[in-house]
Amino acid sequence: MTRFFIRASIVHPQPLDSDSPNTYTPVKTPTGADASAGEVVQTPERLRGLDGHIGQLVIFAKLSVRMPGVFRLKFTLFQTSE
Repeated sequence: MTRFFIRASIVHPQPLDSDSPNTYTPVKTPTGADASAGEVVQTPERLRGLDGHIGQLVIFAKLSVRMPGVFRLKFTLFQTSE
Protein backbone atom coordinates (compact mmCIF):
# COMPACT_ATOMS: atom_id res chain seq x y z
CA MET A 1 0.00 0.00 0.00
CA THR A 2 1.28 3.44 -0.92
CA ARG A 3 1.00 6.37 1.49
CA PHE A 4 1.86 10.02 1.06
CA PHE A 5 2.91 12.79 3.42
CA ILE A 6 3.82 16.43 2.87
CA ARG A 7 6.50 18.51 4.57
CA ALA A 8 6.34 22.31 4.65
CA SER A 9 9.55 24.37 4.73
CA ILE A 10 10.23 28.08 4.96
CA VAL A 11 12.50 29.25 2.12
CA HIS A 12 13.79 32.58 0.81
CA PRO A 13 11.34 34.30 -1.56
CA GLN A 14 13.80 34.50 -4.47
CA PRO A 15 15.37 31.49 -6.26
CA LEU A 16 19.01 30.73 -5.51
CA ASP A 17 19.94 30.93 -9.19
CA SER A 18 18.05 32.43 -12.13
CA ASP A 19 19.07 29.39 -14.23
CA SER A 20 17.30 27.09 -11.74
CA PRO A 21 14.00 28.84 -10.93
CA ASN A 22 12.81 26.02 -8.60
CA THR A 23 15.85 26.09 -6.28
CA TYR A 24 15.13 27.99 -3.06
CA THR A 25 17.41 28.28 -0.04
CA PRO A 26 15.96 27.16 3.33
CA VAL A 27 15.69 29.92 5.94
CA LYS A 28 17.61 29.36 9.18
CA THR A 29 17.53 31.28 12.47
CA PRO A 30 20.75 32.98 13.66
CA THR A 31 21.48 29.85 15.76
CA GLY A 32 21.18 27.58 12.70
CA ALA A 33 17.77 26.05 13.45
CA ASP A 34 14.99 25.80 10.85
CA ALA A 35 12.85 28.93 10.66
CA SER A 36 9.70 26.80 10.65
CA ALA A 37 8.10 25.68 13.90
CA GLY A 38 5.13 23.55 14.83
CA GLU A 39 3.73 20.64 12.86
CA VAL A 40 5.59 20.77 9.55
CA VAL A 41 4.62 17.26 8.35
CA GLN A 42 1.02 16.30 7.51
CA THR A 43 -0.79 13.42 5.86
CA PRO A 44 -3.27 14.31 3.10
CA GLU A 45 -6.92 13.48 3.81
CA ARG A 46 -8.92 11.92 1.01
CA LEU A 47 -12.20 13.79 0.47
CA ARG A 48 -14.96 14.00 -2.08
CA GLY A 49 -15.64 17.50 -3.40
CA LEU A 50 -19.05 19.07 -4.04
CA ASP A 51 -18.65 18.11 -7.69
CA GLY A 52 -18.22 14.43 -6.72
CA HIS A 53 -14.52 14.21 -7.61
CA ILE A 54 -12.09 12.64 -5.14
CA GLY A 55 -9.28 14.91 -3.96
CA GLN A 56 -6.67 15.33 -1.26
CA LEU A 57 -6.69 18.06 1.39
CA VAL A 58 -3.78 19.05 3.62
CA ILE A 59 -4.11 21.58 6.45
CA PHE A 60 -1.09 22.93 8.30
CA ALA A 61 -3.00 24.35 11.28
CA LYS A 62 0.00 24.65 13.63
CA LEU A 63 2.72 25.95 11.31
CA SER A 64 4.57 29.10 12.32
CA VAL A 65 7.74 31.06 11.48
CA ARG A 66 10.34 31.82 14.15
CA MET A 67 11.55 35.13 12.71
CA PRO A 68 10.11 38.20 10.97
CA GLY A 69 10.45 38.70 7.24
CA VAL A 70 9.02 37.82 3.85
CA PHE A 71 9.32 34.14 2.94
CA ARG A 72 7.97 31.48 0.60
CA LEU A 73 6.44 28.16 1.66
CA LYS A 74 7.88 25.08 -0.04
CA PHE A 75 5.86 21.86 0.05
CA THR A 76 7.58 18.52 -0.57
CA LEU A 77 5.51 15.41 -1.29
CA PHE A 78 6.92 12.08 -0.08
CA GLN A 79 5.68 8.61 -0.98
CA THR A 80 6.17 5.54 1.18
CA SER A 81 5.29 1.94 0.44
CA GLU A 82 4.84 -1.02 2.72
